[in-house]
Amino acid sequence: MNVTRYFTNTVQNAIVLILFLMISATSVFSQGAWDIKYIPLDSLSPELIGKEVRIDFKTSVTDTLQGEVKALDIRKLLSKKDTVSLVLGGELVKFKESWKLYVDHGALREQTLERVETTGDERIYISEMYLGSIDEVTLTLEVVVCKPSGKSKESVIVNKSNVKGFLLRI
Repeated sequence: MNVTRYFTNTVQNAIVLILFLMISATSVFSQGAWDIKYIPLDSLSPELIGKEVRIDFKTSVTDTLQGEVKALDIRKLLSKKDTVSLVLGGELVKFKESWKLYVDHGALREQTLERVETTGDERIYISEMYLGSIDEVTLTLEVVVCKPSGKSKESVIVNKSNVKGFLLRI
């Protein structure tokens, strides 16, 4: 009888220990992560055509950047929320960058452009951007525009002179 009780207690202790370790490990695996890489305009290449991107617009003409950007510098680069006017559906619409970067994570899907002039439930934002083409002066983007009435895909042309850099998914 003592052997059976000893075996049962040992198995119960082992199960409790395993459960404790699994619960502890779960919180470790649920920590945030970064899936964002930043490249300046001068690093743009045709290899990025078709890829999902977010554009970091310039604050002014002198707001330029060259060379490689380290991961820790991304938060500093995106500290300003610039505005840009884009033509959507034949209408000039003003947008503001909306960067959502947290202490422990930053995800490309959370970075958007929000329409500036909105009231009430009229929130309009660009949730996705895909690089369509590149030429000497402009970039063509395929964007997903989210409105209260639903989502739509549109093509947008952006002057390179307004662009400081790009966010890419790693």
